[in-house]
Amino acid sequence: MCRILEVAPSGFYAWIHKPLSDRAIEDNRLLELIRESYAASGRIYGSPRIFLDLREAGEFIGRKRVARIMRSHGIRAIRGYKLPRNVVSMPSVLAPNRLQRQFTVPWPDHAWVTDIERHEALINRAVMKGHRRALVAAGAPKLRAA
Repeated sequence: MCRILEVAPSGFYAWIHKPLSDRAIEDNRLLELIRESYAASGRIYGSPRIFLDLREAGEFIGRKRVARIMRSHGIRAIRGYKLPRNVVSMPSVLAPNRLQRQFTVPWPDHAWVTDIERHEALINRAVMKGHRRALVAAGAPKLRAA
């Protein structure tokens, strides 16, 4: 069988008697400590903080080993403070471009261009720009009592 597997007989029999290496056994023990610390943190801590927790508990372990064990078992910190980058929203409704960037007009009041001047809680005011300056809209109309 050793010839078929192309391994030394001593290595094969050592594997039969002890299938896991000392490092794998130690990694499994550390994995349980990492999972306890991760659960105690509310699944928020990443490898740097879990490394510090294990150091406080008296475990002498490297931070890269903690990161490797966490990465290989899919233990990740929850990053709730960052917003998703690709947010798909409804397309904005645009008014048709009637001027086609022709801002010179032959006579007054031929074309009006507006911009938003002030935002308030319930009132949006638009000011007309061009040949004369006048208030075009002053928010929602007030209802009269009957």
